[in-house]
Amino acid sequence: MLCALWPFFSTLPAFISTLRSTCIAGAIANKLGLTWETKDGTQKANYFGSLLLASTVKLGNDPQGNSVYTPMNNMLPLLNPNDIVWGGWDINGANLGDAMKRAKVLDHDL
Repeated sequence: MLCALWPFFSTLPAFISTLRSTCIAGAIANKLGLTWETKDGTQKANYFGSLLLASTVKLGNDPQGNSVYTPMNNMLPLLNPNDIVWGGWDINGANLGDAMKRAKVLDHDL
């Protein structure tokens, strides 16, 4: 869920605040381990949509000729998104939580 450009969202203008708040909501959902019901069953928050947190890189082959992969975030010095303290505001002065609730960023049961 967390998009690959999350470090840059704090500097983006307000016209993409919905995208920014959705990204932050996804990071918080992952940090809290939220689950919710869908028509396909229980869904758990994850970072599968994140290029840096869900991708792997081929390192080469082992002596038997098998491919060896490592998660991309093992190769780059990255801050764990679960360690970030998020904050924000809306153009009308509402705090980030109230602004996301009003914009219906998350389903009502989350």
